[in-house]
Amino acid sequence: MLSFALPIEPFTVERIIQLILLGLCFSVSWTDFKERRIPNLALLIGFMLMLALRLLCGGEWSWLSAIPFVAVVLVFFGGIALVWPASIGMGDVKLLACAAYALGVGPFFLVLTIASMTALLGASLLLLFDQASRTHSLPYAPFLSVGLLSWFVSAFWE
Repeated sequence: MLSFALPIEPFTVERIIQLILLGLCFSVSWTDFKERRIPNLALLIGFMLMLALRLLCGGEWSWLSAIPFVAVVLVFFGGIALVWPASIGMGDVKLLACAAYALGVGPFFLVLTIASMTALLGASLLLLFDQASRTHSLPYAPFLSVGLLSWFVSAFWE
């Protein structure tokens, strides 16, 4: 069988993909924090880089294997964004889909949990010190970046 994969080990390719996601998260965190928006172009470029790496350097079907999980993430969080728009923005939904593609099921839920707990702590502190009201919204990308960085550092030291 013909294989067009470049001679890079999958472990290395996965780490590069995770670093691309980390860079993407930190770059969109700034605009999410300042402008409360996540640029579609940044998400598209990040996703296309991850897809290209998996397509060129991964296993034969590695680029396609994460798509069902990405679809579940898009439908679940996209549904929440459509039903309750104040809870999560569509930029956050697309960023979560990129994270699902890069990480896979287990690490994605761990990063999501760390990010959500960090957001809960941040919101609680803002409320405690009267810096925000209950109707105040928080950008989620910075918290996702913290969760991803925490997971990445812990996975690096395993």
